[in-house]
Amino acid sequence: MADFYTQFPATLDFVHLSNPDQNGKYSLLVLFDSTTEEGVKDIKAVSDAIKEAVARGCTEKDRRTNAPVFAGKDPDDKAFFSTLQLPIKNADKDVLTRGDNAGKVRSEVYPEMKGKIVLTCKTKDNLLEQGLVFGPDRKPIPAAQLYSGMQGRVGVWFTPYDNNGNRGVSARLVSVLRTGDGERLTTGHNTDPFAGFGLPPVDDGETQGNAFDAMGI
Repeated sequence: MADFYTQFPATLDFVHLSNPDQNGKYSLLVLFDSTTEEGVKDIKAVSDAIKEAVARGCTEKDRRTNAPVFAGKDPDDKAFFSTLQLPIKNADKDVLTRGDNAGKVRSEVYPEMKGKIVLTCKTKDNLLEQGLVFGPDRKPIPAAQLYSGMQGRVGVWFTPYDNNGNRGVSARLVSVLRTGDGERLTTGHNTDPFAGFGLPPVDDGETQGNAFDAMGI
């Protein structure tokens, strides 16, 4: 079960839940609207959860090393905090560092991100196969109904890490609640290989477990 759940529907972008990327991970971006009251509430909640993860990294022993991930560091040290790689970015300020758009501001390249705070969520688990991508009726969502631009909420684990000195906090995607439709974005791709045949959606059966209890549905 996740340790954090977004509370309000937001636009989900770059939705890759059917096939893993070249690193073997499934992922999506959550676009929080910084101009709405609900968006600001979720942004603050995410920021607080990340700060808590940093504090855990400074004080709690990691089971693998029997020492804190950020041993000897102060979570209130702004200089230290600024060195961490975090999963949340301001799309109007974040500068892309890879690919053809390197050096450009994220929201200039992707107009749907203007005024948005972006949370990057990843996992090695196929949540579709595990039945952890749901609709409001608690029934699993078929791949054909997943696309960039849909509305949804997510459950994540915020975890501190240190990979050979590369330190930060990751947002591990644990569950996805698709709350409704939205404008399809060109940044996404169709996740259903049978979409062009006009076939009805696959019946994935009944909901398994209570993965979304904390979402209040």
